[in-house]
Amino acid sequence: SIKGGRIAGAEFDEKWAISFAFSEKAVMKLQMPDGTEQIIGLTGTFEGLVDGVSYVMECDEDDEVLANERPSALNFGHANDDGCPKKNRAFDDLTNELKKLNPDDLRAQTDEYKQLLAARDLAELGFS
Repeated sequence: SIKGGRIAGAEFDEKWAISFAFSEKAVMKLQMPDGTEQIIGLTGTFEGLVDGVSYVMECDEDDEVLANERPSALNFGHANDDGCPKKNRAFDDLTNELKKLNPDDLRAQTDEYKQLLAARDLAELGFS
């Protein structure tokens, strides 16, 4: 929430888990009502804000991080290809960890269960 015309980037991260989807070098761009932008990192603070005014905030990855990303590729169309990409090792390992959990932990959806499930979901998408 805006306090004294300011809001910390950490508040956005806390509410919308920006650092979960982006690196710690992510940048946030806030569109001001006059058309100007404020650009900060996750540890920065937006200033000059007015409570009750609507703002648009966009997140993007830092240019340096993007420049160093490895491109991902999916090979398909080979005669021996069954058309379905195989799960990766991280996905399989995390699935095995989930299978080891006590049934009561699964029913209760403990923090350990939630963390393993989230990590497995990311691994399935290629983030590990």
